[in-house]
Amino acid sequence: MYRILCDEDFRIPVAHKKADFTDNNAKKLFKESCYVFKAFKLATEKLIQFGDTVYLLPWKGDKIVNTLFTLLLREKLSVDINAGIITIADTSIEQVKAVLQQLV
Repeated sequence: MYRILCDEDFRIPVAHKKADFTDNNAKKLFKESCYVFKAFKLATEKLIQFGDTVYLLPWKGDKIVNTLFTLLLREKLSVDINAGIITIADTSIEQVKAVLQQLV
C-alpha cells in the first residue's frame, strides 16, 4: 500500500528526493487536501456524515467497495458509489454502523 504524505512545505516525497509542484494551483489543492485529510481524521475514520448523508471510505480496492455497496443495497439503503467512496443517503452513522455490524 502506498501512502501520500505531505511535509510542511506540501511537497510529496519521491524516493530520496522531494517532488515540488510546478503549478501553484496544484500546490494549493494539495495543501487543502492534506488539511481535509487531517481535519476529518481520514487515516482512521471510515465513516463521515454531512447532513443526512453518510460517506463510507473503505480505502480498499474495487472488489471490497463493490461488495460493501451490494450488501448495503440489499439492506434497502439508498447507496451510491463515486471514486471508491460509498454514499449512503437519508441515514446516520449509527444506522450504517448497525447495518455493517449485522453483516459481519
